[in-house]
Amino acid sequence: MRAVLLLSLDIDVDVPWHEIPKKPRDWILYTDEAPQMGAYRNYNLKQTRQALSEGEPISYKGTFVSARRHVLDTFKSSQKEKVKQKVTPFLSISTCPVCEGNKLKKASLSVKIAGSSVERLVVVNQSPIGRTPRSNLATYTGLFDSVRKLFAATADAKARRFDAGHFSFNVAKGRCPHCEGVGFVLVELLFMPSVCSPCPECSGKRYKDQMLEVKYKGLSIADVLSKSVSEARDIFVGESAVMRALDALESDGLGYITLGQPASELSGGEAQRIKLATELKRAESSNTLYVLDEPTTGLLLSDTSLLLTHLNRLVEKGNSVIMVEHNMHVATNSDYIIDIGPNAGEQGGLIVCSGTPNQVFSNEKSATDPFLRQARR
Repeated sequence: MRAVLLLSLDIDVDVPWHEIPKKPRDWILYTDEAPQMGAYRNYNLKQTRQALSEGEPISYKGTFVSARRHVLDTFKSSQKEKVKQKVTPFLSISTCPVCEGNKLKKASLSVKIAGSSVERLVVVNQSPIGRTPRSNLATYTGLFDSVRKLFAATADAKARRFDAGHFSFNVAKGRCPHCEGVGFVLVELLFMPSVCSPCPECSGKRYKDQMLEVKYKGLSIADVLSKSVSEARDIFVGESAVMRALDALESDGLGYITLGQPASELSGGEAQRIKLATELKRAESSNTLYVLDEPTTGLLLSDTSLLLTHLNRLVEKGNSVIMVEHNMHVATNSDYIIDIGPNAGEQGGLIVCSGTPNQVFSNEKSATDPFLRQARR
């Protein structure tokens, strides 16, 4: 897509790299600009120029980022170790001389929690895990890589010479060519907002028919993506790489979400718990401080209890968890409460009281006290 965007900037990408003048070459590689522009699918430079001059409607809009910015952003945001390994050769990585790799200011590092310093900070907020339908629960957590390998290892896949790439909806050799692996098509209406409808070729399954003919335990790759986390745990029993992620998701109260649910359809609370599960499935170290922003948003009481069990395991390993939370069930199960108020907006923001749940219960200044008592019954 980046190459098509460059055509709209009047840069010919259909010539050898060394024939592109040095100035645009350097811009492509190193610019910090991120211009948004329209693009014309399957057009060359001449056709693009003509389309622009005639005011022809664009095929889609996109944002161009330089090669350097792409590598840095990929390394920073990707949850997949294989992706990070691919971009690592293009990076020069060294420990930050100021924080020595701790990500915190010296003043923050001087703070002790139960006599131990914070060696690592993990902030888990409610920002989306992805903004396109191509990003989903399975791809974000990395478990889909292992699932694709299992399909590629079947006898049928080997006989057809299919590799793991054939079972990716982001790769042309296996995905539906009509919707390009998205599963739906955008229908533009003249006087109404555009609507999405299931792809008429793959019926929303994202893949070519040949890919769907390959089965793992009687299920196609599309069938697996339609399963919930709880259902998938029964399918992949014994597959440790997949189960590690599924167990973490189940423990965070996310057993009801399907593996293929688009990231754009997840609530802020769900996105946060998916991030937390992704972090927890590989968390082995202690002295880590986790900061969470209302992780119980949208959870049933039973699922909240599961989340608390998971967070308590983190604490038992020597980590600390700080939560901004309005759920009184969570507050009563905390070791320490900081009650901020007394009211909202400009009339709030002050520490009304703090201490253990029992100390807050007995504090007459706390407006939270009656709700805490009710939650404790």
